[in-house]
Amino acid sequence: MKSAQNRRSGRAVAVATIMMLAICGSGGTAWGQLVADPAAPGGTARLDPVHADVLPADGDGFVPVRFRPDGDPALNIRAGASGWDLSRNGEIRMHLQNAMAWPVTVDIRLVDLSGGTLEARIGLPPGGPLTLTIPLQATQPRRWGMLAGPPIPWMQDKAPVAVVLATSGQLDRSRVASLRLAMPRPDAPQTLRMGKVFLESDPATPDAQERLAYAGIVDAYGQYTRGEWEEKYRPQDPEHKSASEADTAFARFAQSLDRLPTPEAGARAEETRVDPYGGLLDVDMEGIAPVTPGGADVKPAGQGFFRTAKATNAHGPARWLLLTPLGNPFFSIGVNAVQLENSQTFVEGREFMFEALPQQGDPLARFGGRQDSAESLPLDAGAQRGRGYGKGATFDFYRANLYRRDGADFGRHWLTRTRNRLLQWNFNTIGSWSDLALGRQARIPYTRTIQVEGDFSRLSDGSDWWSGIPDVFDPRFEQALERAVEAEAKPLKDDPYLIGYFIDNELGWGNGSATDPAARYALAYSALRGDAGAPGSHAKRALLDLLRSRHDGSIEKLSASWKKRYRSWESLEPALGAAELPDGRVAGVAADLAAFLQLHADRYFSQVAATLRRHDPHHLYLGARFASRTPEAVQACARWCDVLSFNLYVPTLDSGFDAEALRRLDKPALLTEFHFGSNDRGPFWPGLIPVAAEADRGPAYDRMLKSVLANPDFVGAHWFQYLDQAVTGRWLDGENGHLGLVAITDIPWNGFVSDVRRTNRQARLTLREQLKARR
Repeated sequence: MKSAQNRRSGRAVAVATIMMLAICGSGGTAWGQLVADPAAPGGTARLDPVHADVLPADGDGFVPVRFRPDGDPALNIRAGASGWDLSRNGEIRMHLQNAMAWPVTVDIRLVDLSGGTLEARIGLPPGGPLTLTIPLQATQPRRWGMLAGPPIPWMQDKAPVAVVLATSGQLDRSRVASLRLAMPRPDAPQTLRMGKVFLESDPATPDAQERLAYAGIVDAYGQYTRGEWEEKYRPQDPEHKSASEADTAFARFAQSLDRLPTPEAGARAEETRVDPYGGLLDVDMEGIAPVTPGGADVKPAGQGFFRTAKATNAHGPARWLLLTPLGNPFFSIGVNAVQLENSQTFVEGREFMFEALPQQGDPLARFGGRQDSAESLPLDAGAQRGRGYGKGATFDFYRANLYRRDGADFGRHWLTRTRNRLLQWNFNTIGSWSDLALGRQARIPYTRTIQVEGDFSRLSDGSDWWSGIPDVFDPRFEQALERAVEAEAKPLKDDPYLIGYFIDNELGWGNGSATDPAARYALAYSALRGDAGAPGSHAKRALLDLLRSRHDGSIEKLSASWKKRYRSWESLEPALGAAELPDGRVAGVAADLAAFLQLHADRYFSQVAATLRRHDPHHLYLGARFASRTPEAVQACARWCDVLSFNLYVPTLDSGFDAEALRRLDKPALLTEFHFGSNDRGPFWPGLIPVAAEADRGPAYDRMLKSVLANPDFVGAHWFQYLDQAVTGRWLDGENGHLGLVAITDIPWNGFVSDVRRTNRQARLTLREQLKARR
């Protein structure tokens, strides 16, 4: 961890404290079998520092180890020639202290005599010494049904307890050769104080300490029990309150923190004048030319529906815009997943994680239910792999808290309160995955996502995070597409507040920036592994037809280009094994595989565009919300859609996104997902772009939105998401992120919301200034 200073925390710890930590940290068990003592390495272990300095032992039995900012500094604690026999134990423990005044990252690795490893990475906060428990088998929080586990350490019986909750690898526990502690490339010297390494004298079940880490982590309101923050509800003397009195107390607390924003400094009515859709008024429209959606028979801009437009700029590249149905410039600032429902978390089999769940007859029991994630997400999908607790009884803490606050009519109150919040926080768009009722009743512009589901064949990108990508050569895909679009578009086609549709989400197109051909041309390889004679291998037959066309029907030309020897076209029809697959590093192979990617993507996007125009000729086609992508897929989308959409988890658009490639496509783009999360407010996963603490989320949001506005090809940005995810993971895939504008109690994160509101307002003013300065 980078820091401008290098200083010791200066906390000396008495031997009595160390003994207390050894007892409390091991669940009440006294000192166990000693594995290694760095303070007295002779006979038990040998210390082998690499780019690190082992300092003289402290008087309390700890050895300070200073990790230098050279390469990857580490301390290896090596066993004797026969290794340590840990086969009868499920975990190893060590006394450890971060001696710095800031958190540090520590990599831990156990190595056996055959080279097998068990590895983990932890964030170690500053503070006193603690007992760190390391399970001796691979484990992940996904095993317990969530994406990330509780932060360490936590306090138990007034002592800090730490259990490593994410380990990977395979270890022969009967022949452990070494324990390694490393710092990943520190920018300044960092010091750890290293104590004894030992085993329990009474070995517990393999997951005893792991279960302890998850025990009682959620209170009756769905909040994390071991943390404290301003917006957290703390019931006072609940045993002396009736259920109605407790609900009244909660409602009073929630209302006290649901603060209306104060007027912004310097705000002037004429600066923020907007039409009913949020479009800027009093803008000089000369040089702003509407763009008609992809060949559709539609009304011109300003006569009923959202449109794209391009504004000329005498001082630089033209600026893409959205125009409201009244023809005024609009920059879409939205929020995804504004949902009343869908916050259920599994409780069955995990009851020990919850302090209190409603019993039968309790009014809150109505918010229990049952879910099977496999009905919405295949068990072999990447988001499901390794996950436990994906089926069974659930509970929805969010709706239970709304009931506590608003009573039986909580749904109506939620609609009103949520609409008012979005407008007060200067959002002007309800993004994807949001309740349709809110979009239609709030009179705020909104988007819709149409998911195409069916029994059609699919291709694999090797990950298939949600599922495989459609085999668009399968006639069943076109039929499923027709059904999905007709069902969604029919009731919405005349709604002026609907901006447009996304069709599908984060499809697995492959990785266009990968150097590994298997990732770069994943869909083409997936087709080659198919059997052209099998009923579902439409993509394989399409690929073979393409290859015949590109090589004049000559198998000899194909063989020469691919530097392989194929007997006949028929020899390519069966599923190809690894030895028969072509090498994508060969130029001829790469060109052919890229041509297939282009063919597949063009067929997909052209089919989608034609189907959407047939059922709704008025609204915009907003693309497919790219996460993984290839140049072929993006180019095909640009030919057929009105707006390209990207789910981008990067700090800003200036890092990790090819703005020049987008500019060459001459198509507007929408940032359809981004977020910044931390793990200091309850849910443990800090998202795909983590920040250190809650206070850092607002500045990160500001930097991202400014970078989007600075790119003339982007017409908006949508935050993911409105509500924090459940502490123990959402029912669909176990995601448990602190990503929301509001907590599971429906209380806003006021500091973050204040920053967001200010940034959103400034974005509107910035767009006005950009349009004024272009002349």
